[in-house]
Amino acid sequence: MRILLAEDELSLSRAVTALLERSNLSVDAVHDGEEALQYLEARNYDAMILDLMMPKVDGMTVLRRLREKGSTLPVLILSARSEIGDKVLGLDSGTNDYLTKPFSARELMARIRAITRTQAGQAVSRLSFGNITLDQTTFELSSPTGCYRLANKEYQMMELLLQNPHRLISTERFLERIWGYSPENTAVSLCLEKKGRTVQLTVENTTEIPLEKDQPERLFDRSYRADQSRNSRKGGHGLGLSIAKGIAHAHKGKIRAEAPDAARLVIRVALPA
Repeated sequence: MRILLAEDELSLSRAVTALLERSNLSVDAVHDGEEALQYLEARNYDAMILDLMMPKVDGMTVLRRLREKGSTLPVLILSARSEIGDKVLGLDSGTNDYLTKPFSARELMARIRAITRTQAGQAVSRLSFGNITLDQTTFELSSPTGCYRLANKEYQMMELLLQNPHRLISTERFLERIWGYSPENTAVSLCLEKKGRTVQLTVENTTEIPLEKDQPERLFDRSYRADQSRNSRKGGHGLGLSIAKGIAHAHKGKIRAEAPDAARLVIRVALPA
């Protein structure tokens, strides 16, 4: 499940993003209303968490424009405005729920489950097909042979499959909904070669989006968000980065990034032969 978080307070945005990701959700975080509208136009989301007091375009305007286009996207307003009049205005403008700050993390997650469950026509937070059941609260997949707690991407892929029984899901949809990757205007190439006692994998991600000079050095910082190198309307460097990081972590390899020109990102991974 992919969530758009529109919150201009950076510390709160980081905290909510961490909470959502720990709950096996994918998150795109934006910090002003204009950017929120751009992301809504460019990508598909399962729900949106929306602050009201944001720069450029306020949250209520974002909500109204979304509903004017006929979107039924579940929206949860998360705001410091706690007056009854503000809540009534938000609900009448089309939000599905309204939660005031400060809030409980457990309550926030319960409300997100509730608005997405209602949208999907579910009565409970469980998805079933045949003899398997996915619990959306505990992230456990159960069958007659046992019960397994799924990791983030495993859970999201199973959830998407169970929400669309008897339907063929394209690779592009998986990439967009789970990894937030848009295939337009990008190309990823991989080259594997042996050099002495190491095997080098080179992942090159070409795109129309220029990289800033300091970005290659920052891409692998723990605190750096890869989606900062993406434009909301076009593909970015997230897929190549994800491939290289996954391989490096699995095989204890060395990894580095470089930008030969403004529109290319090259990631090199050296692995023990």
